[in-house]
Amino acid sequence: MHGGKPKHLLEHHLIWLEAHPNRTFEWFRERMADGFQVHHVDGDHSNNHPSNLVLIETIDHMRLHGLFRLKTVKIKLKEIQAKGRRSRWEGMTPKQRAKWARDMVKLREKKRRKAAHKMRKVADG
Repeated sequence: MHGGKPKHLLEHHLIWLEAHPNRTFEWFRERMADGFQVHHVDGDHSNNHPSNLVLIETIDHMRLHGLFRLKTVKIKLKEIQAKGRRSRWEGMTPKQRAKWARDMVKLREKKRRKAAHKMRKVADG
């Protein structure tokens, strides 16, 4: 396995790692600790094909599933995910879903770079 024995990883995590041999288990564990999750593009959690798995930031994953604005954690997560998946992605193909997920990651990274640039500008005076 990639640099150590995995602990507390789900099947789709292991499959994602296998599909990305340039990434180590330690790297993956750090990303998970940094707030990333593996997303099933087609919304089917039983479909663990590598092309259906995307590493995505947790906040973007919540937005994908319509969970961003929830006030309480005690709501049944699976019901909300299923409802969000049906309403949001009803007319989207798996290819469109994958593109949307990638675009969300790119947008998040663009915002992060912009904020870092602004902080550097302020620090430089």
